[in-house]
Amino acid sequence: MKFQAVLFDLDGVIIDSEQFHEQAFREVLNNYGYQLTHASYLANFAGKTDLDGFFGLKNQIDNLPSLEQLIREKANAYSIIAQSLTPYDGITSLIKELYDQGIKLALVTGSLRAEAELALKTCNLNNQFEVIVAAEDVKNGKPSPEGYQKVARLLDVTPSRCAVVEDSPSGVDAAVSAGMFCVAITNTHSAEDLGSANLVVGKLSSSIFLDTDKSQ
Repeated sequence: MKFQAVLFDLDGVIIDSEQFHEQAFREVLNNYGYQLTHASYLANFAGKTDLDGFFGLKNQIDNLPSLEQLIREKANAYSIIAQSLTPYDGITSLIKELYDQGIKLALVTGSLRAEAELALKTCNLNNQFEVIVAAEDVKNGKPSPEGYQKVARLLDVTPSRCAVVEDSPSGVDAAVSAGMFCVAITNTHSAEDLGSANLVVGKLSSSIFLDTDKSQ
């Protein structure tokens, strides 16, 4: 078996949610006179926690309220929009196949736990993940490796036996820094942007994570 555990990012990997997060951030910031462009969303929010994203803009916008209030407003906006969430094609069957093969599965996301649990429930994947590490569970979000390191400890798996699936440069950096094999999928960023990953793919396959040679 190639890997003992596969660790998934959520947004942009399991669910096609980046557009919904972007819309929620845009609605909140628009209330304070800031027009969030797609480029600004990618630079400030994609692959990061809400806290880190808002913190990065705090010095650019004069009349923003507290970070705590911004996070609440964004969570409220997202909970309404997220009713339309859908998983990427093939991801549900891949996760269930890995689960059935005895691979330990975990989720490491910059989203709030409530957002992550809502997404997993919507995709009928709320029973497959042994560990979930969300934004509230770490002091430092991606690109810090803290979340991935925490999962390795909780699963009791050596980092080198863990594979990570990511879609953003900050997520790739986090996985590589944690000493894990990073598979980057080009759902939201270009292959060039994800070049630090061990493997960059346009589509995921179980053969990436499982040995077809049963002798091992």
